[in-house]
Amino acid sequence: MTTVAEFGARGDGVTDDTDAIQRAVREGAGPIRLDRGDYLITRPILVDLADCGRLGIDGGGVATLVMAGAGPALDVVGTHHGSASPASFDAGVMEGQRMPTIAGLEILGAHDQADGIRLTCTHAATLTGVQIRECRHGVHLVERDRNLIISDCHIYHNRGVGVFYDGVNIHQSNITGSHISYNAGGGIKLLDAEVRNIQFTGNDIEYNFDQAADASADVWIDCGSTSIREGAITGNTIQAVASPGGANVRIIGVCADRPTAAGNLTVSGNLISSQETNVHLVECRGVVVSGNHFFSGHRHAVHVERSEFVNIAGNVFGNNPEYRVDTLDGVLIEDSVGCSLTGCVFEDCLAGDSDTGGTVDVRRSRSFLMSACQIHDPSHRALYMSNVQRAIVSSCMVSCNEPEPTMVESARMAACSDVELSANMLLAGSKGEVTEV
Repeated sequence: MTTVAEFGARGDGVTDDTDAIQRAVREGAGPIRLDRGDYLITRPILVDLADCGRLGIDGGGVATLVMAGAGPALDVVGTHHGSASPASFDAGVMEGQRMPTIAGLEILGAHDQADGIRLTCTHAATLTGVQIRECRHGVHLVERDRNLIISDCHIYHNRGVGVFYDGVNIHQSNITGSHISYNAGGGIKLLDAEVRNIQFTGNDIEYNFDQAADASADVWIDCGSTSIREGAITGNTIQAVASPGGANVRIIGVCADRPTAAGNLTVSGNLISSQETNVHLVECRGVVVSGNHFFSGHRHAVHVERSEFVNIAGNVFGNNPEYRVDTLDGVLIEDSVGCSLTGCVFEDCLAGDSDTGGTVDVRRSRSFLMSACQIHDPSHRALYMSNVQRAIVSSCMVSCNEPEPTMVESARMAACSDVELSANMLLAGSKGEVTEV
C-alpha cells in the first residue's frame, strides 16, 4: 500500500497537495491510501490506467479531496473501446486496467466548475462508500465505459447532475444502495447516451430539482439522437417537491430516425411522490410501470405521450391522510397505442373538471385496455375517453364514500368507437353512470 504522505501530501486543507497525490498515483505501488485529512488539489488527478495499471484509491472514510480547480477531482481514463464481451478486449486491457476502485473517500467541490469523478473508457469501474458534494457534476461518464458499479455512495447537493451519463456508450451499469439527493441538474441523468442494461435499485433518490430551470427530474432519461433500452428502476424511494416541468421519473425516447428509442424498461416497486408529474413517458415502447405507490402528483401521477405498449399494473395511487395536499394525481394517456391499465387502486384523485378529464384520462389513442381497477372518490369522474378507437373497460369498480360527493359521472366518452364496457360496478353521478357525447 502507498500512502500519499510518502510523496509529500500534507492533508491540512491549506497546502496544495496536487503534485504529491499525482506522483503517488503515477509512481506508487499497490492501492493508494489517503489518511485522515483534507487534501487540497487545484487541478484534476489523472488516473491513466494505461500508464499506472490496476489501481485503487482508498480514503478509509476519513479523507476528503477538496477540488479547488476546474474539472474532475479524479479523472480516470482507460483504453477499453470494446464491449463487455471477453473477445472485444485489446491485449493487456483486462489484465492491466480492470476494476479501478475508489472507496471510502469524500470529494468536496471548491470551484464552480469542479466535478467529482470522471470515467472515460473504463471497464468495471467500482465506486463504493464515496461521498461527493458541492461539485458541478458528481460522477460524470463520458465517451465509453462498461460494467460500472456505484454502491453505498452519497452523491449530495451538487449544482449539476448527481450521476451523469453524458453522451456515453455504456452497457451494464448498476447503481445500488446509494443516496442521490439535492442535485439541481437531476439525480441520475442519461442524455444523448447509447445505453443498455441499467439497474437503479434500492436507492434514495430525492429532491433533485431546480426551481429556476424549465425542467427537472430525479431520474431523467433523454435519448436525444441515441437509444436507451433494457433497464430497471426498482425498489427506490423517489421524491421531490413540485418544480416547473418537474418529474420524479422522466423517460424521453424522441429520436429522429428511431421514434421509439426508449423501451424494454420497467419502473417497479418504488415509492414515487411529490412532483409536478410522478412518471412521465414520451415516445416510449414497451415500458412496465408496476407495483409502485404514487402520491402527490401535482399535475399527473403518470403521463404517457406518443408511446406504444405501456403496461401500468398493480399500482396504488393514494395519499395518506397525514400527507394530504390538493394534487391532481390522475393518469393521462395521449396519442398512444396498445396501453393497458390493470389492477390499480386510485383514491381521492382531483384530476379533471366538470366537463372533461378524470382520474383516468385517455385521449386520441387506440387499443386501450382497462381492467380490475378500483377508483374511490374521484372528484369529477373515474374515466374520461376522447377520440379513442378500440377499448375494453371491464371488471372495474367506482365508489363514492364522501358525505357530499362531487363526482359528475362514472365515465364519459367523447367521439370514441369500438368500445366495450362489461362487468363494471359504476356509481351514478349527476349525469348518470356513463355519458356518451
